[in-house]
Amino acid sequence: RNLISKSAFSGINVQDGVEGLDNHCQIVNNLIGTSPNGNTAAPNFTGITMSGDHCLIDANRIVGNTTDGIVLNNTYGVRIQRNIIGLTVNGNGLQNSGVGIRFTAFPDTNVVGAPLSTYEWGLRNTIRFMAEAGIVMPAGIQNTIRSNEIRDNGIGGDGLDIDLGPPGPNPNDVDDANSALANRGQNF
Repeated sequence: RNLISKSAFSGINVQDGVEGLDNHCQIVNNLIGTSPNGNTAAPNFTGITMSGDHCLIDANRIVGNTTDGIVLNNTYGVRIQRNIIGLTVNGNGLQNSGVGIRFTAFPDTNVVGAPLSTYEWGLRNTIRFMAEAGIVMPAGIQNTIRSNEIRDNGIGGDGLDIDLGPPGPNPNDVDDANSALANRGQNF
């Protein structure tokens, strides 16, 4: 595995993708934002910044970064599975000082955890002890967030675990017909 720490920018930064070619890039089994023992912070500014499409982010430990664990910038078809975000090797909380996974711009068809075809618990991500929310998605459609363990986020553990649309809790709407909101305003 790689140890990726102490970068003034992103620990890993992917800028481009190949349309129609799944898993053309893979970020697998790395320690990101931690010291070699996996228990002490050695922060990057951001753990992973992904602007490429159809990439796989799998089985990484992402802790202690100055801002977010993973940032997806207008991505398509990225799969995020089996990552541990916010917990050390010893199982103690070591937050990223922003959110666990942040979607920006207008993401589409990304999968966090298990795809729609399965409820496989083994593909879950663990996202805990973030300073802010676990996952933030202000816009985008057809993104799947399933079979993950997302809890204890926000200061004191009382933050939102998944924050869709404008920041903070949003009221349920009547029929989810609003396509401008993240995942069409999916109700909680």
